Amino acid sequence: MANNATTFKALEAVHSINPSLFLSARKEELFTLQREISTSSSNARVFQRLPRHLRRRAMSKVPHLLPRHLRNAAIREMNLPKRVRQRKRRKDMKRKQQRKDFVVNVKQLPALNGEANTKAFRLSTHIFHAKRMKMEDKWGMRLPVKHITDKIFRNGYRYIRRHCTIHERSYMVCLQVDFNTAGNVEKLLKSMMNIHIDSSLLFHNDYLVGKREGSFEWKDKHNFTISTVEFLVRPKTVTFNGASEESIMIWIHPSSLPEGYRHLEQLVKDLNGDIYHRNDLSRFEVRGPLTMKVISNVVRIHIEDTINELKATKSESHVKTISKEWERMKTDIQMATSLPVDMVLSFMAKHPIYTSSFNTTFEDFKKESQLIATAIAPSLSYTSSQSSSKDNAKSLNSLQKKSMVYVPDRMNDIALIWNQKECKARYQFPYLKRNKRTSKKFNPLQSAEGPRSYPILLIQKPSSLNNGSSMGGGFDIILPTVDVSAHVWFKLSEQKNTMALPIFDRDRLLLEQGKRVFPNDYPSSQAFQRDVVAQNEHLEDFIQQLSCPLSSYRPVQLFGIWGGSLEPYDMIFVPTNQQQIIALTKLAKPSKDNKELEAKMHAIPKSMIEAKCIGFVTSANYSLLRGKKYGIGFITLESSQQLPSIPGHSQNIVLIKRKDESNEFYYPFQCLYKVQK
Repeated sequence: MANNATTFKALEAVHSINPSLFLSARKEELFTLQREISTSSSNARVFQRLPRHLRRRAMSKVPHLLPRHLRNAAIREMNLPKRVRQRKRRKDMKRKQQRKDFVVNVKQLPALNGEANTKAFRLSTHIFHAKRMKMEDKWGMRLPVKHITDKIFRNGYRYIRRHCTIHERSYMVCLQVDFNTAGNVEKLLKSMMNIHIDSSLLFHNDYLVGKREGSFEWKDKHNFTISTVEFLVRPKTVTFNGASEESIMIWIHPSSLPEGYRHLEQLVKDLNGDIYHRNDLSRFEVRGPLTMKVISNVVRIHIEDTINELKATKSESHVKTISKEWERMKTDIQMATSLPVDMVLSFMAKHPIYTSSFNTTFEDFKKESQLIATAIAPSLSYTSSQSSSKDNAKSLNSLQKKSMVYVPDRMNDIALIWNQKECKARYQFPYLKRNKRTSKKFNPLQSAEGPRSYPILLIQKPSSLNNGSSMGGGFDIILPTVDVSAHVWFKLSEQKNTMALPIFDRDRLLLEQGKRVFPNDYPSSQAFQRDVVAQNEHLEDFIQQLSCPLSSYRPVQLFGIWGGSLEPYDMIFVPTNQQQIIALTKLAKPSKDNKELEAKMHAIPKSMIEAKCIGFVTSANYSLLRGKKYGIGFITLESSQQLPSIPGHSQNIVLIKRKDESNEFYYPFQCLYKVQK
């Protein structure tokens, strides 16, 4: 009964409605509905409200082509300003926000021991490469791997032979090691190269004083490759206390992490040193006969800032040497291969946004000339007839002058690039737009536009072929990442006769030059095994049939001759276990006659060529050109020499895998080289 009474009262309350309150509430709702109908909340124009089959091409400019119920709205829209035509509340443009800053901030730089699940780090030149190349997540970074088409390889080969190519190598891990006592840098290099402490290094003294940049293959105690290393020693400096500090920059490949960093950290710990990750530095690779011309158009020395930075090392008098050698390199020396091998030159360069013609005046040129004129006379250069070095005490003959074997002193004394804290504190400004160019002088106390100069290291790289060729020769550029690297890269790419190369094309061009690439041509490294095992997990079934573990196989990269795709084929594997060799020899079933076995070793059978040949194993007796006649792929001689040796055996069997439409076949062959015991 109680429920019936409450229901009756509720019905009475419903029937008793105040008309004025009800109509006022409905009036607001009707106004809101009318406002929503009359105004568009989307980004569409008036003519875009029609279906697509009723639209005409000129409707956006001629409102009379619209239906009558939309003409007035279109006319009102035409009278409004252009910005007001669109809706006020726009969507969050996420892609625009991601690409807003061209330069990577310090906080966004990659961490050395970052988590594996974190998002791939983008380089400062990501936008340039993403619009032109195929990007992939590799080694914890978003890197340009290939061009959109494979036909671009011929252009890259032509550019590196006749013009200039550029490549972003900032993915290399740069580690700086500081020591408080002298002699520890040499001990560190000896321990990395497995050389006794009492023995001498294989490098010239110029590599240990910062005149040249060295490189070597870093191996562990078991003779397995860890990574390829490029090192640069800081010139000797003396502190106020009289103690001598030593520093060295080491570049290792990111695929060698984490074992590469762990090995180096342990070696530095034993020598009581400090290790830092220099993630604030970028490295560009410029190659080709026109390298000097391209760099001289982009990089311009800043005399005043160079003198100020040289005062920190009390070598400001050598600014005349640096400027004179730089001008000689731009005018007299047209090719980088004519310079001393691995020569290092550092100075303060003008920021790219201030190097345009309307920002440089005659007063600036006059001021720079006066600064150079007031400097002390320079020391002897590599083109001088005499040298003050102990190693080159005699006068240089004509051949030595032509090769320029001597590197002058004090060419690498810019201490700013070695100071991580000061370098990060100075270069932390946002991206400078083109419309913000100004001719005003930079004042760090009054202006927030950023510094007008930056430190730069120019490292000469020799050609890999004969002395008369310039293929592969050029410069490596080291400079700060934030606020600098993106500007310099865009300036380099805008130059005439320049071409940017991704990782895949760059590696193939190095193969043509006879150089090895890490980790593809280092099958004894853990980085190579990680990459190949992840890509070729389907080979596990076949290896289990041989009763041998997967780790005992070391794959070797198979390269295409014309740069084409090798999709129907897999990798080439080299067995390193004695049981595998016995099993494979049974499968091969060689004849007892040695002549027939030697014939199989020297060439691939014709029956295999007629069917579907997959490759040829080159050796010292065959060149690459002759090897091309036998298949579409080949292994270089240098990569075959790096194959792991088996104790007691002079040869290794190479297992070549071929994919067919129906089945998979394996062809065992033997290498022709002899393992050095």
